[in-house]
Amino acid sequence: MRFDLISTEFLQEYAISPEKGNPMSKEVVFLGLFRALISLLLAGFMALYGWISPPHAEEAAARTEDLLLEAADQAELLSYKYHPDGYFYIEDNPWQRGLGFNQAYDELSHFATCFYDTIRVKFRYGHKDWLIQLWKGSYGIVFAGGEIGIYNKPAAQALEHYTSASDAERLGMDLTVWNDGRRLFTRPFGQYWWITGFNFGWVDGLFQSPRSDVVLKTTLEFPTEDMRQLFTDELDRKGFVPLDAGEDETPPSLGLETPEQYFAAGQRVTLVWQYLDETSW
Repeated sequence: MRFDLISTEFLQEYAISPEKGNPMSKEVVFLGLFRALISLLLAGFMALYGWISPPHAEEAAARTEDLLLEAADQAELLSYKYHPDGYFYIEDNPWQRGLGFNQAYDELSHFATCFYDTIRVKFRYGHKDWLIQLWKGSYGIVFAGGEIGIYNKPAAQALEHYTSASDAERLGMDLTVWNDGRRLFTRPFGQYWWITGFNFGWVDGLFQSPRSDVVLKTTLEFPTEDMRQLFTDELDRKGFVPLDAGEDETPPSLGLETPEQYFAAGQRVTLVWQYLDETSW
C-alpha cells in the first residue's frame, strides 16, 4: 500500500511533538475522537483504493493526507506524536491514563476500527492485583503496531477494573514490532506505564485471529526478581517456552525466528509474541 506517498513534511507538521503538543479539553475529547476515527477510517479506505488501483495511487495518497490532516485537527491524531525515525507513539501522560483499563475496552475496540490480538498477564504482588497487557495488530485500518500497558488494583477489589500504573510503578520496557517481516519501529528502553508504537501499514487478515503477520518483541525490567518470576510463571501457563543461556552464559538471540519464547535473567525478561490471542471476538 502506498503510504510512502504521504509526505514526511505532513507528518512532522501535524502530528503532536513534545514542543507543540497541548492536552485536549475534556469537553471536546469524545466528539473529537469520533470525528477523528471517521476521518481515519475514510483514510484507510482511500489508501486501500490506491493499493487496489495503482494508476490512482498518487491521487489516493493526496486524499489520504487530507483525511489524516482532518483527523489531526479534530483530535490531535488521538494523542499521537510523530518520531523522526518515522513512526507514531502516544505521549507519556495522555488523557487516556485517567481511564484505567478493563476488558470492556477490548470488547468495544473493533467499533473504533481496531483489530488486534492481546495477551493479559495477571498476578498478585505487593497486596495488588497486576495486569500487564500486550496488544498487536491493526489500528484505525491505516496503522499497524503494538502496545504494552501496566495496570493494577487493590487485591480486595472484586471489580475487574484496573488503574493505570503510577510513575513510581512504571517498568523498564522497550518495544519492537514487525509486520509481514518488516520492522515498523523500535521504542527505546525506558520507564513506561504504557509503551506504544504505530506505523502506516495494512495487516493481512486483520479480521481473523491471530494476526500472526504482526510480531512483537519486548524486554521488561521489574523492581524485584520475585515480581519477574510471577510474570514468567504466567507466561509458562500461557504456552510460552523459556530459553536457557548458552554455555558461556550468553543470552540467546530472540527475534522473528523465536515466536512464543522468552529468556529471563534476574529482574529482566525478553519475549517474542506472534500467535497467541486472548480476544473474545
